[in-house]
Amino acid sequence: GALALQAGLMAQGAQVFDIGCAALPQLRAQLWLIGAEAAFYVDEGCVRPMDAQGADPGTAMQRRIEQRLLMQDYDRPFTAVPRGPVSIGRSDLNYIGALAAEAGAAERLQIALYAPDETLLSLAERALEKAGCSVRAEWEEEMMTLAPGETGVWLTDGGENMCLADEHGCLTESQGQLMRVWAALELGVRPVVAPMNATRASEELAARYGAEIARVSGERPALMRELLESDRRAFRLWFDGIYAALVCARLLAKYSLSPSEWAKLMPAMARSARSVPLNEKDRSRILHELIEGEEEPDMTDGLCVRRGGGWTLIKPSPGRAECRIMAEAADSETADELCAFYEARIRDLLKNKE
Repeated sequence: GALALQAGLMAQGAQVFDIGCAALPQLRAQLWLIGAEAAFYVDEGCVRPMDAQGADPGTAMQRRIEQRLLMQDYDRPFTAVPRGPVSIGRSDLNYIGALAAEAGAAERLQIALYAPDETLLSLAERALEKAGCSVRAEWEEEMMTLAPGETGVWLTDGGENMCLADEHGCLTESQGQLMRVWAALELGVRPVVAPMNATRASEELAARYGAEIARVSGERPALMRELLESDRRAFRLWFDGIYAALVCARLLAKYSLSPSEWAKLMPAMARSARSVPLNEKDRSRILHELIEGEEEPDMTDGLCVRRGGGWTLIKPSPGRAECRIMAEAADSETADELCAFYEARIRDLLKNKE
């Protein structure tokens, strides 16, 4: 796959830089370093393009690419002698060195590390050790039983995502989102950009710091661009799992907190989620009728409303005939009630049409 991609790019006269086997954060770091115009990540037959800043192409660009492919509207092949690919050796060392300098030292931290990919695991282990951590890297997830005082780091999604844990268990997805917001606040990032689907405890936490949360679309390309325009550190907290793990672990050590102790100091939150079957032809009508019954609806990404001491996000699932309802409140009972309320409303609106 990678060789075929190289041949196609060279046929169009592009200069190709090959960094070899790499994790996604490593590729982006190299992209920023050499100032290339674009990058491609090839993984098991899947090609992921990104622009000069490391962001995914937006919806409009994806549609233009698809249309040109369908119409076979290609540029003519490059007629001059093509430029051969340039191999960039040891880009992992560039990433590891930059990470230790940018994320800060984390001496004497005890880290248990797991990643499903050998390349990613090796990169993360060396990067964390370079920053001063004592790392126990595990090839099998079953070996990730944590000892007291040990922080667990799980890396996923090609290295873009991470989850922290201690001997009492893993942080939830919502807690992971809040930890990224907390880290951005501690780093002095202002304002703090967060996607619409991130926990609303973020606003309460930001208020403790005298800061504000800038809510943006949760769609991946849009979120990436907003984070990059805000602060590259913020982007890396959401899309560089090794950087995020190191920064968060360092901050936890600064305040002598384990992940579970940190969670107890954060604003209370509970989530509930449901799915309702909804055809594409009914989506706009249902959302429009739901908006009419709300006082201050937010349509940044789906429909977000405040009601009954909590908030609810209602959003059609892309590519699936369903609508997702996600509610959050200070307790699970209220979150469940909000989910049930909007599920019933959507089902009633569908019945009224029939």
